[in-house]
Amino acid sequence: ILAVNPDEENLSMFMRFCKLIKKDGECRRNTRVDEDSVVKIPENIEKMDGMRIFDDITVSVRGDEHTDYMPVQIYSKAETPNIAPTHAYKSAINKEKVSEEDFEKRYFELRAILEKYKQEVQIQRLDDFYKQYKARQQNLRKFDSPFSDDR
Repeated sequence: ILAVNPDEENLSMFMRFCKLIKKDGECRRNTRVDEDSVVKIPENIEKMDGMRIFDDITVSVRGDEHTDYMPVQIYSKAETPNIAPTHAYKSAINKEKVSEEDFEKRYFELRAILEKYKQEVQIQRLDDFYKQYKARQQNLRKFDSPFSDDR
């Protein structure tokens, strides 16, 4: 299982779209942001684990230039049976959160490319994703506030 934070996953999807549009002048890649698709992954991991049809379940994270961008395994059920694969997956995606500064920078870079190539549908999808991200960040700040009533 490759664990990728949903925000990183969606930003990367738009980056691939922009890379292809710059290279070929067009792109058929789908950039639909689906917030619910990631929600089901832990549930599916639990089902697979409960079925006991695999000798091992592993969780990996994306590699970087030091690993030639190959995934890096961070968990193996066979090696650590006392830790649930779902827990390992959730821990991994929470560690890979995109900082607000990085998100903003990448958003404006992507938006400029989409504007240059007059990709109105993709701009709308990117803007919608941006609004979702900002709303989540606002909710996190509200919840983290020492004056919040939500505690």
